[in-house]
Amino acid sequence: MPDPTLVTARNFSMTREFSLSNGIPFYSPTAGLVENGATASVSISFAEMGRAAALAAQEALLGEALPDEIYPQKTETVLSQKAALATGLTLTPEVMSTVDRVLP
Repeated sequence: MPDPTLVTARNFSMTREFSLSNGIPFYSPTAGLVENGATASVSISFAEMGRAAALAAQEALLGEALPDEIYPQKTETVLSQKAALATGLTLTPEVMSTVDRVLP
């Protein structure tokens, strides 16, 4: 997860504007930042985190050994069409078919 002391509203805004003005896609670590102007993210949704935690809890209650680290199985790809087009990305049907959520 992004460190809130590093990812502030001010430096996010500066990075987003630099990215857009230079035609550089801005990939973020969370879908929420895509909603605020980043180009795209590949991340784990809170629902998927909860599902992974619930499965681990079930295994623990059954007395099964758990690994040291548990990874959610599904990622979520979110794309902002507006930011993508502003940075010159070509949104082919093949690309769009791999995106979980598209923002206008």
